Amino acid sequence: MVALKSAEALLLDLGNPAYQTERDTRLIDAPKSNKACSKYEGGGRKRNRLAVSIPSATELNEAGVGFKRNRNANLEDISFKRGNLKVPPPIMVDDDTEMMLLNLIAFEQQHVGAGNQIASYIFLMDNLIDNEKDVVLLESRDIIENDVGSEKAIAQLFKSLAKNITLDPDSNLNEVLANVKIYSEKPWNKRKAYLNRTYFRNPWAPISLTASVVLFANPDCLYCIS
Repeated sequence: MVALKSAEALLLDLGNPAYQTERDTRLIDAPKSNKACSKYEGGGRKRNRLAVSIPSATELNEAGVGFKRNRNANLEDISFKRGNLKVPPPIMVDDDTEMMLLNLIAFEQQHVGAGNQIASYIFLMDNLIDNEKDVVLLESRDIIENDVGSEKAIAQLFKSLAKNITLDPDSNLNEVLANVKIYSEKPWNKRKAYLNRTYFRNPWAPISLTASVVLFANPDCLYCIS
């Protein structure tokens, strides 16, 4: 085991303004095969599943999936409960983030016992972010802190970082993503999300909707009102 500061702890430092002087910006030479998320303990386990990919954050939001900031600082604490995807505390994205994350990915690859939390996190963010709209949504949910100003640049950053990363099909994250995908594909969850967006943002909307349903079901009421 590596006695740390772990790769995970270093990532969390990205959100700490005091962490400025001790960052090593030298890119460690990574192996040609960059499959950091494919590492797992218990090598005797047989892979019998495929890695799951999910729709982007805006698509999931339209399908009824919510996003919440997990108060726990552990990157492994990515969970999905009651329609809400809980993600660890926000990462602050600035001009040094790309080099730092590349170093951390390489650190995980070259140190036995370092885990694969960083690579898994990047895999998740790459799934959630397709374009600027996804970044704006995640910013509004306190999952990303934007210190570069450009949502497009952040989207491109995660796409670039995730190019050669794959997810272990037996990982906990893969199970979480599978549950998110199943939830987002259920027609009722999509209809419920549509109703919430269309009718229930305005506090008077439920009353108007109820009145409309009553009048539609009992046309005679129209004559009573008149």
